[in-house]
Amino acid sequence: MTDKPEWEVYLDDEIASDIDPSDDYFAPQVAMHEALRSLLHAPEDEDDTAVAKRAVEEYRAYYAKTYHDERHGSYRFPDRGVYAVTYDLTNLAWELATLFPFTDYKHRRLSEFIISLKTLAPQEFDPDVMSQPLPVLYGIQPPANKNRGHLQDPQLLFDPKGVGAVANSYWNGYFARLLDAGLLGKEYMGYMHTDVALGLEKEDGYDRLSDFVKTCREVVATQYILIAGHILAKEAKSPTTTRRRPLNAETWRTWAARLEELAKTAPDDGEWGLKEDAAKAHEKMVDLWPELFET
Repeated sequence: MTDKPEWEVYLDDEIASDIDPSDDYFAPQVAMHEALRSLLHAPEDEDDTAVAKRAVEEYRAYYAKTYHDERHGSYRFPDRGVYAVTYDLTNLAWELATLFPFTDYKHRRLSEFIISLKTLAPQEFDPDVMSQPLPVLYGIQPPANKNRGHLQDPQLLFDPKGVGAVANSYWNGYFARLLDAGLLGKEYMGYMHTDVALGLEKEDGYDRLSDFVKTCREVVATQYILIAGHILAKEAKSPTTTRRRPLNAETWRTWAARLEELAKTAPDDGEWGLKEDAAKAHEKMVDLWPELFET
């Protein structure tokens, strides 16, 4: 039995178990973990952005002290370049994000950490590299590609306990914040578009889903609208024919109508405050495209 929170047990057992802190080879990884521990241990009443920036500064100071390359006039990891650092930090933050509800302040701080890493890092990391879009910069695809399939993985959808769907609901809230901050390229909007459609449209197979997984889908769609709905609205107003799923005025009305329905029918004590958030998301959709709802 341990008094450590779940995220710290996970960090110790799953992430840091193969790292020897006395070996200099692992020093960068140890510094990464300490920066994220500082982030997640910070008091709740502190400003999220300030906490995130402090954690980034903590790691950046370590990096600058350890790997200042005078020949190139920038700060570089000795053998693999800045990609190694940003790759590890980003993947670690993404893994930890699945352990917190998207309503948790620690969840917000993990996304703020990555946003701050992107905006602050050029002062110490190679500016030419750090100016790239986040997916190019970090050399990765969103981790959800491995197992979530836009919340369509059969192992997730028909599990009555919805364990996988819960983790993916948490991850999508995190992903939405990165989209909202402009850290992901336009091509990644497809993730959001698909998951909103799955949450607000009743497609083939919908009736076979467990009620809990249906709720997870609805929660994901609602959070995407609340956090990054402006991105979808812009696309819907200038629809493209290249998408498999339509995103246009009709789509916007359909989604808004479903949110309005959820705001009336979702249980008052439902998961993650869906009823209240659905009402807010419906209002936001109307605000983003008011002429569409004029009578």
